[in-house]
Amino acid sequence: MTNSSGRSTWDNVTEWAAAHQRALTIGLFGFVGVLVVVAAAMVFGVLRDSPRTGTSPTGSAVPSPSASAAPSLEPTPDTASPTPLPSASLSPGPTDAPPETLGDGWVEVGSFGSDDGIEAVYDVVEAPFGWLAAGVHINTRQLPVFGPLSQVGRIWHSEDGRSWEDVTPSGGTFADSSVYQLVALPDGAVAAFAQVSVLAEGNFDPVYAAWETTDGRTWTGSEISAGPGPVLNVAAGGAGYVTSRLVDAGETQLWHASDGRNYAAVADPTNGRIVTAMSAGPEGFVILAEVYESAEPPTAYASANGIDWFEATSGAWDVGGVAPLGPDWVAIGSGPFDDEWRDTETSSWLSSNGLDWTDAGRIPLRAVPLSDGTLCREFLSGPVSTGSLVVVSTTLSYPCGEGHVQRFGASHVTADGATWTALPFTLEASPGDDGTRGATVNAGLDLGSGTLLVGEKDYRATFWFRPSD
Repeated sequence: MTNSSGRSTWDNVTEWAAAHQRALTIGLFGFVGVLVVVAAAMVFGVLRDSPRTGTSPTGSAVPSPSASAAPSLEPTPDTASPTPLPSASLSPGPTDAPPETLGDGWVEVGSFGSDDGIEAVYDVVEAPFGWLAAGVHINTRQLPVFGPLSQVGRIWHSEDGRSWEDVTPSGGTFADSSVYQLVALPDGAVAAFAQVSVLAEGNFDPVYAAWETTDGRTWTGSEISAGPGPVLNVAAGGAGYVTSRLVDAGETQLWHASDGRNYAAVADPTNGRIVTAMSAGPEGFVILAEVYESAEPPTAYASANGIDWFEATSGAWDVGGVAPLGPDWVAIGSGPFDDEWRDTETSSWLSSNGLDWTDAGRIPLRAVPLSDGTLCREFLSGPVSTGSLVVVSTTLSYPCGEGHVQRFGASHVTADGATWTALPFTLEASPGDDGTRGATVNAGLDLGSGTLLVGEKDYRATFWFRPSD
């Protein structure tokens, strides 16, 4: 993808690092101390007139990758002198649909569940054998604050992305499981990742498991791992797959794989921070990382290949998640936590390269009265990308209840990262009605013929579809 200057948007990653490194001084970083200066030098290198370098998984200096939609895992040296950073320019909008119409045209095309449980769709992917979705059925509507849930994983299949069938295998394959992520692999298989409720000596002990399928109906156990532990969450995009593992109380290790199976450790780009969000797009990756047990705002890092990472200049922003929007990126503010008793709003930011961020829009957050007399504020969930759209949902939680979600709030959708439109199907149920749970969006896909969103509405796993304009 190219921006208005005619260059790949990921050229901005390469040239941003070169241009900004020449401007770095000890005075600029003095307020964070010598350690940050050392860490910054390790990430960017000294780039006045020499080729830009990064750090390999083994700790040796390696050249940064040349700009590419799918960079090589063994990047060739960039021998050209650094050129000035072109003026920032976002890529053209990924859809021609006017933002004011994005709330219209949604049709509920699937609903699954029972009157005495909770069922939800958590993820959906396209596969060679159609479309596959996954989630959970919980055998109660009274969610415990602590302890295991009586639950079973759910799998749905579709030939066209609109008509869905429950194809959960019999025989207990997904017993006691909540299938939270599906990942399509280059060899045609789909991997499913789940959390399993286990009682160990009377105590709840969650464990993680993975399965694979080549037809959506027959599943076998999978041993996808990153070093000494299993893969738990994956960001999958045009440059491969990235996962993270917590190696100790205050540090996360990043791993990259080109095939989604064999992960290699990546040199830590975060200076010991904990990765709190990962996202993959067609041209690379963006992660958010925070200092352990610190009020310091999170920092964004971007990579064109999942191996060589660069730190964003924008840092004084309270961000709760990031998602791709076409070739660009949208970051969502967490929202103010000290205003739960009144209506408020949070911000969205835009970036063409994951490094330079611009304040772009606002998302409203309501203070909603419930039937028991309490007043609950909406709090944001992570952003969901379909490719051409980004959706952000809310939950009505603290200060209501005892730590678990009582109801879902509203969802808003954007095609440009700046203008947000409420999705009507998330506003149909009154938040004050004890008989409803509301609706939320957990994942989505562009299907070509339209856009699919999946999630939960009033305790039932639900699919929504909007035809293309």
